[in-house]
Amino acid sequence: MRYIVLFFAVLFSLRFLFSQDAVLSQYNSFPLYTNMAMAGSKGCSRVVMGTRLQWLNVDGGYKTYYFSYDQYSMHLNSGLGFEYYRNDEADRLMISDVLHLSLSPHFPVGRKTDSLGKLVIKPAINFGYLQNIRDTNVVYGDVIDPVYGFIFNTQDVAGISKIQSTDFGAGAMLYGQSFYAGIYFHHLTSASIGLGYDVLPIYTRMTIQSGYVLRDSAIIGKFSIMPSFIYERQGGSDRLDLTLYARYRKFSLGTSLRLNRTMVLLMGFSHKIIKLGYSYEVNRLSTRKFFGTTHEINMSVNVAYRKERKKIRTLDFINE
Repeated sequence: MRYIVLFFAVLFSLRFLFSQDAVLSQYNSFPLYTNMAMAGSKGCSRVVMGTRLQWLNVDGGYKTYYFSYDQYSMHLNSGLGFEYYRNDEADRLMISDVLHLSLSPHFPVGRKTDSLGKLVIKPAINFGYLQNIRDTNVVYGDVIDPVYGFIFNTQDVAGISKIQSTDFGAGAMLYGQSFYAGIYFHHLTSASIGLGYDVLPIYTRMTIQSGYVLRDSAIIGKFSIMPSFIYERQGGSDRLDLTLYARYRKFSLGTSLRLNRTMVLLMGFSHKIIKLGYSYEVNRLSTRKFFGTTHEINMSVNVAYRKERKKIRTLDFINE
């Protein structure tokens, strides 16, 4: 009986999930997804790729595929970003594609240290395009009679349904030599997606983040330690992750606690221009056996280091 209830909970969650963005546990490793103001903050060209595999015990699961590119433009004194991601639920039963272009000017402020501005303020805006595709060639419960079986007609129209809409977001980032803080509002235009004969809004996602890096001290030696947090709110759902990360030379290890829900184990490896990351989520809810585990992998590549890196303060430590 419990699993029957959980099954219907999954069906109901289709409405919930496709009006919400995917939750990425390695939020610092997906900078544009978290805050578009981080475009160009590396001071060079950067490519980020990643995959999130969620609800693996449920048929088809919930998968997210991610790609982004950003760079700093010395002529515009701004960061430029491109982002694309796809959410695939129940083995292509429902697919959403999202594409964003972003612009983030770079403003150094305060007393200069080591020839750079003490602080950097980076406002940002992004414009985007969303597409939701749903395969309606499936059997719905309203066609089934409990005695005679499949005898009714469904209210849904068979075939492939598609809804497209534009998107807009805005926010800002503040960072210095060893700390950062930012806020961003995604989907300010209340874009829409389709689910059956319903049209559902994609709610505005507010993201607040901050962190601090401790390094080069007598206590921790060659280690660097970074406590950070992220708070997200979208529709009636919110998320608070408290994260602690430690790095030694090429290796990093950490943990993140999503309050009242999940513990995340984090690990990473970096060598020269390449960084790899992996996370495993331990669901603390009673439904964990039904839904299964969640894995997330990512890779970032710093494509080109140029002279302009020496002229601006970069935000390296959160994605080393």
